[in-house]
Amino acid sequence: MSSFLKRGERQMKLKVRKEVKSRIKRVYDIMEELDDVANMIYNAGDEYNEENIAEVAGKYTDLKIEGLETLMLLGKLKTKQDHEDKLKESGAEPTTTD
Repeated sequence: MSSFLKRGERQMKLKVRKEVKSRIKRVYDIMEELDDVANMIYNAGDEYNEENIAEVAGKYTDLKIEGLETLMLLGKLKTKQDHEDKLKESGAEPTTTD
């Protein structure tokens, strides 16, 4: 292979790596935003379920809540509730996160 072709392959690999890195960064940004939204919903004491979670979350974020985001948000809220329930059972005082 000529060095010209190898250089082209290297440039393509670099371009793909940069695209993957930006996608991963966006996923982490979405996860962080969902964590913030879950904290806001939980601290506000809003009533939610699988059918209305997108509307409830819409009060706190501009992020489009569909499919995977819905599952992640419900999971985060369930984890917070379970953690508080365990603290109540043990007699410890639940803490709120901001």
